[in-house]
Amino acid sequence: MRQCHRLISLLISSSLSSFSSSPFSYSPATHLCTSDTDSYTGWAESKEEAEEEFYSAADWGYLDALRAGSSSLCTRSPKEENSKSSIICTPHLQACKANNIMIDFRGLASRVRRENLRYSTDIFWPGQLVVSGCDLNTSYLMDHATASFPLQSWGPELRHLVESKEGMQCDETIDTPTLMVKLDATSNMYHHFCDFFNIFMSLKLNGSVLPEPAGRQVLILDNHPYHSSFRPAWKSVTDRPLLDLNSVAGKRICFTDLLLPLLPRMVYGLYYGTPLIPGCHSSSMFSAFSTWFSSALGLPSPNPQSPLRLTLLSRTTKYRQILNEQEIVEALSDKGYQVTVAKFTPLVPFQEQLETIRNTDILVGIHGAGLTHLLFLPDWAHVLELYNCEDPGCYKDLARLRGVGYSTWTAEELLTQVPGDQTDPNARGPAHKKFSNYVFDVEETLRIVEEAGDKVLVDKKKIYQKKTNNDEL
Repeated sequence: MRQCHRLISLLISSSLSSFSSSPFSYSPATHLCTSDTDSYTGWAESKEEAEEEFYSAADWGYLDALRAGSSSLCTRSPKEENSKSSIICTPHLQACKANNIMIDFRGLASRVRRENLRYSTDIFWPGQLVVSGCDLNTSYLMDHATASFPLQSWGPELRHLVESKEGMQCDETIDTPTLMVKLDATSNMYHHFCDFFNIFMSLKLNGSVLPEPAGRQVLILDNHPYHSSFRPAWKSVTDRPLLDLNSVAGKRICFTDLLLPLLPRMVYGLYYGTPLIPGCHSSSMFSAFSTWFSSALGLPSPNPQSPLRLTLLSRTTKYRQILNEQEIVEALSDKGYQVTVAKFTPLVPFQEQLETIRNTDILVGIHGAGLTHLLFLPDWAHVLELYNCEDPGCYKDLARLRGVGYSTWTAEELLTQVPGDQTDPNARGPAHKKFSNYVFDVEETLRIVEEAGDKVLVDKKKIYQKKTNNDEL
């Protein structure tokens, strides 16, 4: 089956017009599906069909489809000189690669000072994106520039694209390969890492070399300067200062090599809101992202021989606190777990947070963005979403995609919900599960942690034996 996936990928990349002329490399497929066909009733009729569905929707097959469906918006003749424009886009303009394109930022000179351009769909006006020396397919452009939400597609920007017969007038030319990005909520790890995962997929789709020898420039389509405790994550993409609309306002800039990456809120996108077939897990693409990111930030390799290490995410927010946290920590320590209580606030350097996660076997926390750290856990690790607050799919699916274990609290009668703010005069009825704090039964907590620990020990042994055998070879 995996050889079949690889063969399909090679056939697609060799027989269809591709997003990039560079070879498209894959890591080996690792996904697994249960033999119990009841798990994916309505999705597939066999284990083999389920594996194909998972590969297409949540693994490298997702990029295969984008690559196969990509079309040229503006094609130059092979005989034309390299200074002529070209643009290739995936369906619905979800990602595009442009060569020699001019963007006129002069109209933003005053707007960046008086308007909020974040998530704006009218940053540009007709004629402010210009190509030259190629045939612009305007009918295809209009047919695919239909998404109106800024984080779904590049339609709001590219609908203003025009072809100039007189060439392009530039105040400045950027020859460095450039990513122009539209970002989700940069204060929330779950949403912001949807940005980084989609950038990773786009670089793979483009056949980009990582790292880029000439460096890579990032231009954020926002006039708010970038402020985020996750800033170190950009080391995985660029070593250059991040640009924003304030950096380019008032200029006509020509980009020799411009990549408009996949966006975080795409319809049927991957990571956020992915329709994921039940009964399958472990996307090799997510594993590759974890490896790529960890390597770029110089994170340590996890050690499968160490004793069981448990990290408890301790929330300092108003809601979803574990009110008997200290009692639980003491009980876990008495059982022999090496417990770290992690308060991952913006005051804790992000690099330090990631180093803690790389040395974690069991990650425990209530539903919240901090569980996104599961992307960088060791391969044998387990996530215990202590309570999912009636949002069951979010981190369960992310754990499935990453290929780590997952479990959550099921004994509602052993859980006490305490409203987070009982003095709110506007409160009506019982508090939503996400806007409460909780007391967890200690014995039940120990039981489900022990189940997770047993699974980790088995997986650790398998991985360590595999590593030892490979070293001997």
